[in-house]
Amino acid sequence: MMRQSELGEIMHMATETIRTNKMRSGLTVLGIVIGVAVVIGVSSIGRGLDDNVRDRFATVGANVIFAFHIDPLTFGRLSEEM
Repeated sequence: MMRQSELGEIMHMATETIRTNKMRSGLTVLGIVIGVAVVIGVSSIGRGLDDNVRDRFATVGANVIFAFHIDPLTFGRLSEEM
């Protein structure tokens, strides 16, 4: 377990390092902020798209099914039955 004096020394060294390397510290904070913003943005876009797709399917109805069968090797125009 760490003693109080060791913890104080570690905190002193950490703050001293941040003070002496201001550019590196600032860029690190900027990178973290940008990363968090990107994660929030991507998850928001994904959630919005998911809600949009669910709403579109809800407007079609739960009891409506569209089924199509087209022969995959048909060349030319489709017949009247198709």
